Amino acid sequence: MELYTPVHDTPWNHPLHCDETITVLGSCFAAELGQRLETLQLPVCNNPFGVLYNPASIASSLHYLLPSDWVFSERDLVERDGGWTSFSHHGSFTEATPEAFLKRANTALADARAQFAVSSRVILSLGTAWCYRHRETDSIVSNCHKIPARAFQRECLTVEVSTSLLADAIRACETAAQAGQIAPKEWILTVSPIRHRKDGLHENQLSKATLLLTTRALEQEFPQVRYFPAYEILLDELRDYRFYAEDLVHPSSVAVQYIWERFVQTAYAPSEHEALKQREKAARQGQHRPIRK
Repeated sequence: MELYTPVHDTPWNHPLHCDETITVLGSCFAAELGQRLETLQLPVCNNPFGVLYNPASIASSLHYLLPSDWVFSERDLVERDGGWTSFSHHGSFTEATPEAFLKRANTALADARAQFAVSSRVILSLGTAWCYRHRETDSIVSNCHKIPARAFQRECLTVEVSTSLLADAIRACETAAQAGQIAPKEWILTVSPIRHRKDGLHENQLSKATLLLTTRALEQEFPQVRYFPAYEILLDELRDYRFYAEDLVHPSSVAVQYIWERFVQTAYAPSEHEALKQREKAARQGQHRPIRK
C-alpha cells in the first residue's frame, strides 16, 4: 500500500562534487538552496542581485554576469522613501545614498562575475511568470520597490517568451565559454514550490504551468539542461499543510530539509554524500551556543 505519491528522479550521469562552484539565481527557493550551500561552506555564488522571480529578470541577470565592462550607473538609480536602489535588484540592496548603492551593487557584480566565470553548474529557480513592466522605460523589473502600481503594467509571460529569453541567455553563456572567457556550464532548472497567493490561486496555477512548460522546452533544446522536481516533491509527495510554514505559502524547515536531501541524493556523486553529512554536522555544531562559558 502506498500512502503518498512518490516523485522519482534518477541520479545524474554527471553528478556534482563538493569542490565545484555553483551559481544560484532565482526565487526564494533558490535563496534557500544557496544559503544551504553557504552554510556547508561550499563554493557558491548565491543570488548576487537578490531574490528574482520571473524568467525575464533571471535572463537579464545572466547577461549581467557575462564578462563585460558594463556596470550599474546613475541611469539605473531608483529613489524610494529616501533610499536608493535599482529595478534590477532586490530591496535588500537599498542604500541611503546613490554612491553607497552603486558601490555595493558594482562590488557585488564584480565578485559575482568572477564566481560565475568559474561555475560549472548554474541553478535557476523560476518563481512566477507574472511580472511588472515599468511604463516609463518599457522594461520588466525585478522588483517594484513599492512604487505606486500606476507606474507599471502587470503581465504574464508566455511559454514562448519565457523560453526565448532564457534560451538567449544560455546561448550567450555558451558563446562566452567557446571563446574561453568562462567555464562551460550545465544548467539545473527548477520551479519554485512557493505559491504566489497575491497573484490569485488560479493565476498562480497558470503561472506555474507556464514555468513547467518553459523548463520542458529548454530541456528539449539544450542537452546540458536538466530539471529537478522540487515543485512536484512538495506538492505531490509531501502534499500536506504540515509541510508549510505558518503563512501557508513557504515550505516549512522540515520540507526544505527533505527537498535538500532529495537534491543531494539526485545531484551529488555518491562518494560525496558522507562528506556532505559531515559538513552538515559541523554546521550544526558551529551554531550551538554553550549555556555557560
